[in-house]
Amino acid sequence: MSTVLVFTIALLIISKTDYKSELQALMKSYSLNDLNPVRFLISALLLAPVLEELFFRGFLTFTRILSSVSFALFVFALVTICCKGLLVLPSVYFIVLRISVFMGAFLLFYTYLYLNVIPILERWRELIYIFVALLFGLVHIFNYTSFTFSHFYWIPVLVFPQLVYGFTFGYIRLKNGLIWSILLHMATNMVPVLLRVFIRS
Repeated sequence: MSTVLVFTIALLIISKTDYKSELQALMKSYSLNDLNPVRFLISALLLAPVLEELFFRGFLTFTRILSSVSFALFVFALVTICCKGLLVLPSVYFIVLRISVFMGAFLLFYTYLYLNVIPILERWRELIYIFVALLFGLVHIFNYTSFTFSHFYWIPVLVFPQLVYGFTFGYIRLKNGLIWSILLHMATNMVPVLLRVFIRS
């Protein structure tokens, strides 16, 4: 994983022990480290590539269905984050609620918002591409569970690989299509999967 390489370079550059230990603590708090091997494999090689590509880059060509899916995933994520208190509900009800939110958001965008929103977005195509690439990189900072905004100076080191991926996946998505950006995302995520298998074996 290129993140490991960036960390290594950062550790070689930084000489102060307290900075080294701080960065090492952040590295150890990477959330995927806590998943069991099967969940890690499913998350890294299937769920993350498909859902992240649909969420961040599905709408970049502004087709009706993919734009609607991207919007629905955004609303779904927003509701999931904002309604964590609803986790006290029996899991079946919470699942039904989230599916209903996704379907409702999809239909709203597909039937009404698409015709009103997409013409506006198309005027800002280049800026949206840049914004989405930056957003893709920055949201990965939350993979580090011990990260707080007092560690803001580590953000460039921690998310640099994801920023590069954000621009690369977006370019591939626009030039070759969504399937190819998903496949490239899967191939990129294969590196930490293989590293983890190699280290544990």
